[in-house]
Amino acid sequence: PDIHASLADTNVILLKIQQHELINGAQTDTDFVEESFNADLTTANVEVVLPDGSVVNPTAVHRKSKTADSLKQWSFKHVVDHYYHLVMPSDLDTSQTYTVRLLNNSVGDITFRPADAISLVIHHARVYDIDAPVKRAKLSSWMSPSAGGLPYREGIPFTVHDATTQQVVHSGTTELAAPAEPIFTGTAVYTLDFSTLGAGSYYILLDGIGKSLPFTIRDDVWEEMLDISMEGLYAH
Repeated sequence: PDIHASLADTNVILLKIQQHELINGAQTDTDFVEESFNADLTTANVEVVLPDGSVVNPTAVHRKSKTADSLKQWSFKHVVDHYYHLVMPSDLDTSQTYTVRLLNNSVGDITFRPADAISLVIHHARVYDIDAPVKRAKLSSWMSPSAGGLPYREGIPFTVHDATTQQVVHSGTTELAAPAEPIFTGTAVYTLDFSTLGAGSYYILLDGIGKSLPFTIRDDVWEEMLDISMEGLYAH
């Protein structure tokens, strides 16, 4: 499987394990998830090697899974994403390197440095219209039906960096957009506002967690979408 490691919070490692599988007989998304690869991670069979060489186990492991894509060609081939939140006993330093060991399967060691890893809990559009009055990213992570969402807070500092020069072009703090209740998943949503930014390519660095995927702000967003739509209709 493909594995991505990053931080979901200052003391939570998020592993995304993506499996491409050919599954016969499954009819629903639930069937595919239940019959797909399962790392079966627990606090006993996961180890994290700290920068000083010591080894610790997470205090809790929470899993959620979903189908990400599918292809029907004689049989169903599904792409299944498994997300494991590993709750650590203390905060991790984003500038240091950590290694995750999964003791119960053949997956090799997973080594990552949080400052360099794309955090999957920062959600935003890949392209923003320069004339849009509001440009925001969102911070939220639902861990599992039993654990609910991660308890983020208002006031977490973040900076926006120019993707080319790495220079800071904007700074701010998280703001509560929607409380955990009455949201069905029990997961609060926070916003990171950068509405004052002009055209360019950027990424977000969230204090204590990591960085976002890159995004752009442009003045031709709708023009490009129109061109793609017309090309699709013409070639249909």
